Amino acid sequence: MGLFKVPGPEEAMRTAIDYVNFTNVTFRLINYQPVERNPTVGSLKGVPADAKTGVRAFRDTGVQVFDAFRFGQQEFTYAAMLANGSSLNQIDDNRNKAVYGRLQWSWLFDDTKDYYYDTARQDLSLFAWYHRGDQIFDGKNYKAVRQGLGFSYVKQPYHLTAEAMWGEGMIVLSSSFRNDPYLVFPESENEGRGWYVDAGMFVTRNIALEARYDVLELLPNDRQMETTYKTTTLGIQYYFSKRNRIALNYEFRDYDLAAAPVTADFANTSRRLNRSLDDRLAIQYTLRF
Repeated sequence: MGLFKVPGPEEAMRTAIDYVNFTNVTFRLINYQPVERNPTVGSLKGVPADAKTGVRAFRDTGVQVFDAFRFGQQEFTYAAMLANGSSLNQIDDNRNKAVYGRLQWSWLFDDTKDYYYDTARQDLSLFAWYHRGDQIFDGKNYKAVRQGLGFSYVKQPYHLTAEAMWGEGMIVLSSSFRNDPYLVFPESENEGRGWYVDAGMFVTRNIALEARYDVLELLPNDRQMETTYKTTTLGIQYYFSKRNRIALNYEFRDYDLAAAPVTADFANTSRRLNRSLDDRLAIQYTLRF
């Protein structure tokens, strides 16, 4: 009982990700920023909103049960949680509860020579997870369902992970430019979906090279508001030891908004955003203790 990391997508379950930034599908569909309505702004589509204090951080307060069972080289794992469905700094913001669950099967590889500074367990894992709860917005509760499945393969010096996720209910479109509002689509018919593939290898004891491609489609049910993010990330990590490393990422970013935009002004905003969305360079030092 207490504050836990909730059962969920693979990026959320790892103690530290291999990249500086999360994939768009994990960041925008699963770990999206809590928002509150902005009554001073109007919109033909969606409900304008501003970011609200708080962060999800893949955590919630509640009761969780979990266990793992090994049979030779096989391992079966489950986790189930009943929680508040609120952000990290809130105990509960409505009277409804959220449910989380994850099932995983793993094949554990025999111990190999500990040559590389790899911190992940050597295994092949298949997993599926599910989130369902109500998000409060503008004084009302709206359904938010998220689910996914995928696999992860780690065997020195290689790793390969792929995962698909989808959701329905409340969808939040981040603001396009500074001082622009978020747009919230709270009704149950709204959808989001995405996937990613991540591959990498250690080329020396200290150096790992990686490449990742991720796609996110928000509101594919509405051609006037459909938003697609595509990002290719190239990365290199240098490990000083298993507990500290420095990572350098370069992201090639692409953004498409609305196949049939609702107004000419909206179409112009889409074109302006495409022109202004540059690639991104990120560097991060991590010390684990």
